[in-house]
Amino acid sequence: MRVVLFALGLLLSAFSFDTANAQRITIEILPPVARGEPQLTGYLRRALPVEIQKTLGGKYKGPLRVRIVDAKFMRHPGFGIVERADYLDGVVIVPGRDPIPIRLTLPFDRSMFSFTPQGEAVRAQNLVSVFAQWVAKYL
Repeated sequence: MRVVLFALGLLLSAFSFDTANAQRITIEILPPVARGEPQLTGYLRRALPVEIQKTLGGKYKGPLRVRIVDAKFMRHPGFGIVERADYLDGVVIVPGRDPIPIRLTLPFDRSMFSFTPQGEAVRAQNLVSVFAQWVAKYL
């Protein structure tokens, strides 16, 4: 009986160790971004680690830090080129490697749906999803 409990304890500790490694994704958002885009910042803090972990699919389990240095979420239809896209600028920091810059500019559907709360949620998820795909590509 003790052997079985010991083996079960080892199995659970190994599972906990893998989970801890997989969750070592830190998101840092520079203060100007947090002040300028508070809603997007909150979404990035919640969704980006989960999406990166999902996209990596277990191929990297070490510590990973993502620093968001700039972000802009368009909340009104504009007429200029820059105003037609959401963007996210960040750096992925992996111990023992050079920082990896990732800069996204994603155009979006210019319909009025894009400027509703549901449309903005879709656009935010698109930014997070594409950013996570680039993280996985570079690792």
